[in-house]
Amino acid sequence: MHKVKGISVALTAAALSATSIAVATPTAVASTVNWDAIAQCESSGNWAINTGNGFYGGLQFLPATWREHGGVGSPERTPREYQIAIAERVLRTQGIGAWPVCGAYALSPRSSAPPGAGSACRVMSGMVLGVVNLNRMCAALTSQARAVAAALVG
Repeated sequence: MHKVKGISVALTAAALSATSIAVATPTAVASTVNWDAIAQCESSGNWAINTGNGFYGGLQFLPATWREHGGVGSPERTPREYQIAIAERVLRTQGIGAWPVCGAYALSPRSSAPPGAGSACRVMSGMVLGVVNLNRMCAALTSQARAVAAALVG
């Protein structure tokens, strides 16, 4: 009985210790960088841009930089949120100088919504056959894409 109780106490202590570490360690820190302003400068705010110049996505990543910082696939084919998550990693290793010209916009004021946020959904107005609300469907799919991007970068 004492042996079982001792194991139980040890397991409980280990679980509490692990829980306190998990609670004390933040999983994400809100960035002070205005990534939308940088993207506006780099790519006219087009997060899906591929001009053939060797840089890709809204923040104009080089493929090597993208991969070195955990990017999967090609930047221009990933959601804005995923590109920003990779950019945060680049920022930690290279600083804002990774965007030598457009990094100057890093601290510019933000609007309440990122440029182009919801624009695809605004274009899709109305109902299909009086049953399907395209705005709601678009918003739901967009939020799911954000959740997937966050989980992939995690």
